[in-house]
Amino acid sequence: MRFFVLVTLLLAPFAFAQEETFDAGVVSEPPLISTDALPPPQLPVTPAVAAKKGPPGEPRWNRATGSLTGVLSGFRDYYAGVELFGGVVFGTPQLSPPAAEPRGPPSSLRDVTGWLVVPGLQLMWARLSGPICAGSEFCGQRWVAGAAVRVGYAAGVARHDGAARVRSFSFGELSTSVAYVVVPAAPLTAGSTWAEGVFRFRGGVQLNAASGQRAQAEGNGIILHLSGLVEYLAFSPVGGGLQLGVSFGLAF
Repeated sequence: MRFFVLVTLLLAPFAFAQEETFDAGVVSEPPLISTDALPPPQLPVTPAVAAKKGPPGEPRWNRATGSLTGVLSGFRDYYAGVELFGGVVFGTPQLSPPAAEPRGPPSSLRDVTGWLVVPGLQLMWARLSGPICAGSEFCGQRWVAGAAVRVGYAAGVARHDGAARVRSFSFGELSTSVAYVVVPAAPLTAGSTWAEGVFRFRGGVQLNAASGQRAQAEGNGIILHLSGLVEYLAFSPVGGGLQLGVSFGLAF
């Protein structure tokens, strides 16, 4: 009897240890995981939708045009000056048929051609020289103002919105102007002033001077203006009659 009591007392601590271990396994909670280490939630990405272009606009030229040129003209007497022309464009560009099947992706640029009529105003200031100055150079001044009309054939390129830029413009021009001439008094010349009528015919060309292939295709670049002119000076006490000249500059 005592032997069994002794054995029971010896085994009691092991039994309690097993019970605590079992209870600890039941009530123990899993370790907490910090939310700071978790990556932020990813929002669904909406694919970008390319903007759709509408139908191409009707080609149209710029409504205003002009040129700024240097002028040299003369026969007996001569003058050198600066001329400004500004006008309004009348004409509708027409689409040109494609020369061949396009290579690569289609372009929004379209070749156009058409006839233009450009009425406008012309202003000029020049210095006179020649026998009228009795041996001196550029003794007088000529102020000219009048109306002109240019008629010609243009080729260009139209963008998707319809705006057309000129690549080339071959034209003829008729103008009538009034000139006021001032020759100041000098030791060898008597001072005088007079009015003149100036009638001109001009033939010329305006060309896009872009050097890059893309710039040429888009019509971007400086437009050069080159023309020759025949003019008749009426009502002039000196240096009247026919004169020949050239003008060179920029168009816009």
